[in-house]
Amino acid sequence: MARPRRSGLAQARADRASSVLLTTHRVIVLNTLTSVQVPAGVTWVVLAFKTELTTSANVANRLPNLNHSPTAGVGANVFWYVPGLASTAASLTRAYVWARGITAQVVDTAQDIYASAFPMLPLLGGTFLVLQTNNLQAGDGYNSGRVSVLETSWRTVAEAELLASQGGIIAEPPGLELAL
Repeated sequence: MARPRRSGLAQARADRASSVLLTTHRVIVLNTLTSVQVPAGVTWVVLAFKTELTTSANVANRLPNLNHSPTAGVGANVFWYVPGLASTAASLTRAYVWARGITAQVVDTAQDIYASAFPMLPLLGGTFLVLQTNNLQAGDGYNSGRVSVLETSWRTVAEAELLASQGGIIAEPPGLELAL
């Protein structure tokens, strides 16, 4: 005989008791893409975002910004943004990095690397991380894009055990469950 299903709040508590907060590390390869959507049902904490900007011969100073937005495009609705450290002029290739743990802005002109600190802010499922560039010119392009995130979600115990057996669990950082 089947056990009767609980209703409402009692069932929600029972479901939560049989699940665990799971955090995995993911590296998303963007290559030439300039936006990525956080999957539904998870929260991301960005560890690092790296890309290379190759500019055309058109004269202009391009300045990339990393935005957290409700849409994939560039628009008025931006939750927050982190500007790039320096602009890139014509006919150059420059690496831009935004990362947690950087205590000061880093400029390595010999390697053309410009790094900016990145805040510890959760990105909720369905929102976007968008690379937006001021003064982008025809012929400019991004490549080698990668974003490294901690992805947090509620999973059943069986799902968590399977992911752990595959080496996917990093930790269960305290406080991230508040962002779900």
